[in-house]
Amino acid sequence: MSVTDAAASVTASVGDPFVALRDLRRARKANRLQGLPWGETLYRVYLIVIGVGGIVWWLAAVLGERQVSASTVADVRRVGPGIIGCVLAVVVGNSLRSGARGAALTIEPADVAHVLQAPLSRARVLRRPAVHTLRRGVLTGFVVGGAVGPLTAPFLPGGPGRWTLFTAALGAVFGLALSSLALVASGRRLSPRLALAVSVGLLGWSAADIARESITSPLSFAGTALLRPLPDAPAAADRSALGICAVAVVLLALALVGLGGVGVEAAERRARLISQLRFAVSTQDLRGVVLLRRQLASERARRQPWFRVRGQAGPGRAVVVRGLRSMARWPVARVTRVVVLAVVAGALMRLAYEGALPLVVLSALCFFVMGLDLVEPLAQDADRPDLLKSLPRHRGRMANRQLIVPSAVAALFGLVAGLAAIAAGVFTGSTVGPNTETALALVFSAVAGAVMGALGGAVNVAQGPPSLSTMLSTPEFAFLRTSLPVILTVVGTVGPLLSCRVAANDAKSPSVYPGMVRGLLVVGLIGYGVVLWITDGGIREPK
Repeated sequence: MSVTDAAASVTASVGDPFVALRDLRRARKANRLQGLPWGETLYRVYLIVIGVGGIVWWLAAVLGERQVSASTVADVRRVGPGIIGCVLAVVVGNSLRSGARGAALTIEPADVAHVLQAPLSRARVLRRPAVHTLRRGVLTGFVVGGAVGPLTAPFLPGGPGRWTLFTAALGAVFGLALSSLALVASGRRLSPRLALAVSVGLLGWSAADIARESITSPLSFAGTALLRPLPDAPAAADRSALGICAVAVVLLALALVGLGGVGVEAAERRARLISQLRFAVSTQDLRGVVLLRRQLASERARRQPWFRVRGQAGPGRAVVVRGLRSMARWPVARVTRVVVLAVVAGALMRLAYEGALPLVVLSALCFFVMGLDLVEPLAQDADRPDLLKSLPRHRGRMANRQLIVPSAVAALFGLVAGLAAIAAGVFTGSTVGPNTETALALVFSAVAGAVMGALGGAVNVAQGPPSLSTMLSTPEFAFLRTSLPVILTVVGTVGPLLSCRVAANDAKSPSVYPGMVRGLLVVGLIGYGVVLWITDGGIREPK
């Protein structure tokens, strides 16, 4: 008798195996929740809900009442579906890629090691984690949609209540559809290349709709549903909303039917990486979080670089060449992520320049996350400080040369953010005229913020995570140490933007050029301090 037949006979002798599986899961859940302080947990949930609601209310108050003109509303009706379709194409592409690499389900390691390899129906075994995934998708979509409504209402007519209710309900349906789509891609074992091709095709189709001011893409058609709260909404908005609900139901049925096709290897890999990611978050190891997120996203360097870089003699030139070669092998996903962060940071910076100043902090956070990708060569040196110390050169001077390429590339993406800030004025009903000085101020502030993001990322990877003894003895100091790179980025982003805005609003001589000089001085001083710190041994010593 084979091993499978023996296991099947034993299973049949003890009764229904799924009843035993259900009891085991209940017992494991009870053991996990046995020592959980429910009062403290409910208090944390209460604080999270109040905090998220307070942030949304604060952002809505910061944006204020700035109703756009009738011509801008007409532009939103005409090209808005295509723009929303492009955003949805990016989200759909992320769901397809997530499912294609087996990341649709988060399964516990015990289930992967024992239950998925038992002679049981894999579809029934995975039904419970699939329901958890779908429920999380619906909740995420509801929260995101509920936050988009109050932030949209100050600009477009329709009222905050109508926008909030409709976007929250439609966000929940979108969350269900996207979670189901990821499960379908995982169960059918969709090829990652095919997923990328589909997402790029949908993105190009919606972009063509923007250029032609038409609605032909299915995602552009879905985008019309989000404009339903407008008083004179497009005629296809109701049909689009019903179509989204129908597609969500169909994808849900396909997801539940195809659960059995999920690969065990992909589930085991994701379970292992998720456990490591939780540990890295608990120890405030941001570098570890970045590396684990890349592994979860299956980001690998390109075999064929975007461009060729010839080697140069000399240690200083070799460091620069190494940095350029690192950038030349960025995968498409990383390039897309950095461009999206730059565009979002530029749009937030435009709103901050027009009066919603607190939004510049969110723009700085986008630049900081972008900088973590830019300083990869320096991060690799920080991961292996023993190799850097073995070189016949001062390791601090070798390390500070790693800032040249990230700063230059950050300036290029800062130009992208500046152009996005200029273009954002068209869709936000800008009260600031599109003159040359305003454009220069926005581009300068965006470039300065991007460079400060790269320097903040360099400080983060150079200092490394706090030690365990520091976290246990003085957790406040450990948190402040981890937050220092973010604080540097925020100060370096707020300074130039605020100085340019103050100079432009000067009653005696309104001009942004004095503000640009003061902002350049702020960035220069912070950058000089970062270079000195890294030169004097900022990279942690090998242990």
